[in-house]
Amino acid sequence: MRQEFYLPLIISCGAKKIDIPQDHKIEAYKLYSKGLWAIFRGNSPQLPMLDIPVYVLSAKYGIIPHDQKIETYNKKIQTGKITNKQLDVPIEDVVKKIKQQWIGDKNVLFSGYSDYKQALEEAGFTVYDLQDFSEFPLHMVRGGSGKSAGALKWFLESVAPKIIEEKKITKLIIENLPQRFSKEKV
Repeated sequence: MRQEFYLPLIISCGAKKIDIPQDHKIEAYKLYSKGLWAIFRGNSPQLPMLDIPVYVLSAKYGIIPHDQKIETYNKKIQTGKITNKQLDVPIEDVVKKIKQQWIGDKNVLFSGYSDYKQALEEAGFTVYDLQDFSEFPLHMVRGGSGKSAGALKWFLESVAPKIIEEKKITKLIIENLPQRFSKEKV
């Protein structure tokens, strides 16, 4: 198994959200009703055992843990001219927020929209987009939201279970080390 699969996974937020009262908070991954987050919820039942930190990249909140409770919002990252001041957040503002929030290694796995990937790169991150992995069966196909969705599903169904199994085997080996190296002679 390759080391990069142990990196944090950052998934961009989604435009479609469930209806909740404006002042009510819900876990971020439950707020986004369609797209990448629907795939995430449907393909990660083993998440508690998965030791891959998962984050949301949000136009409003920046980078947050996927299970952080947040209020609903309607914002998106804008890389070009701001056309809607209520909806659009300049990429520079998001980059600044990311730089203030993130501490530690800036090598990350990513699934999401190109504007969000650009924000991470401008904040100094090395971004490993899941859809670009040579192991992903459709990595040579032209991009888009369907390809991002397919790559995330591939990662959660094919790669994540291998990580869990590898961690179980490693844990078993570590737990049995004292027995394997006991001083008793047989």
